[in-house]
Order: sequence, then C-alpha cells, then structure tokens
Amino acid sequence: MSACTQSDRCAAANDTLTIRSATDSDKKFIGAMLAETNAFTSEETACALELLDIYLTNPRQTDYDFFCAVTPDNTPRGYVCYGKAPFTDAVFYLYWIAVHPDSQGTGVGHMLMLHLEKLLAAQNARMLLIETASKQTYENTRKFYLRNGFSEYSRIKDFYRVSDDRITYGKALPADTQTVIRTGIVRRTMS
Repeated sequence: MSACTQSDRCAAANDTLTIRSATDSDKKFIGAMLAETNAFTSEETACALELLDIYLTNPRQTDYDFFCAVTPDNTPRGYVCYGKAPFTDAVFYLYWIAVHPDSQGTGVGHMLMLHLEKLLAAQNARMLLIETASKQTYENTRKFYLRNGFSEYSRIKDFYRVSDDRITYGKALPADTQTVIRTGIVRRTMS
C-alpha cells in the first residue's frame, strides 16, 4: 500500500496523531522503531540515536531539531530530525525520517514532511536536501521522497560501498512567506 491511497487509513492517522517536539521518553520508542523497520544497519541506528542524545542533552545546540508524530497515549509513530546546512543562508537537511512499520502507508510520513515544510517556511528556508543510499532496502524511502515532491539532485557512485551510491534529493521551497498548508497540500500564494 502506498501513502494515502487508502483514504480511510490516512484520515484516521491524521485525525488521531499530533506532532510535538521529541522528549527523553521518546528515545526507547525511536530506537525500537528504527530497529523494527529492518531498513537501517546497527551503525545507522546508533548514529540516529547519537543525534537524538545531542538534541536532548544539550539545549543550547542548534544543529539538530527533532519532532514526533504521536498517538493520543503519547507513543511516537514517526519522527524527523532536521537542521540547517552549515555555511548556507537558508538551506536545510532532513537528516532522518522514520515511521513505525505498523504506521507506514497511512500518511504519517507525509504528515511529518508537511509539518517540516511549514516550520521551514516560517524560517524562510529556500531548499530542503536529503542524502540517502541507493541500496535495495531504501527503495521505498526513495519512492517516498519522489512522491513528496523531491527530485534527484546528485549521485556519487559507489560512495557507501561498491554498488551503493549516495543520492542527494532536493526540493526548492516557496520563496514567499505566504505558504499555506491546507488539506495536505502546500500551495504558494502570489501577492
């Protein structure tokens, strides 16, 4: 099932989930979520959790920000880690996005992306970049990025290992500050 093709499941996900900043209590859920997706290596999972630790333990850092989509009982079903690209005026990286396997295909990832784009619009961001691998286990992830309006900007052959390229996806964000996010659609209004 692809994201939001079964509107009842998508509507249910969007009606019952809220988005909030990540907290200390989310770490065990995020670690379990990353493991249960079976997409990430132990090294990748350790990296994701290290960034979460930096975010949680150093409130003065400005490199990473995290938010979660949570159920009414406050259980994370997906999360995002993003930050401003160093030395740029208004370019951001989506470092991590993950959705629990039980919630994949229900619109949770799309909901997280729309929330991120809304946050970035408020910061006058002009571009969002994502680096990912070409390995087979990331195929659904790459399709997700394409469905959410990203394009392949570059590819470095054999970057991670032979036959595992680094792919950079990007998306230009609206240049004006009148970004309107309604019903899951990002629209640009002209003044």
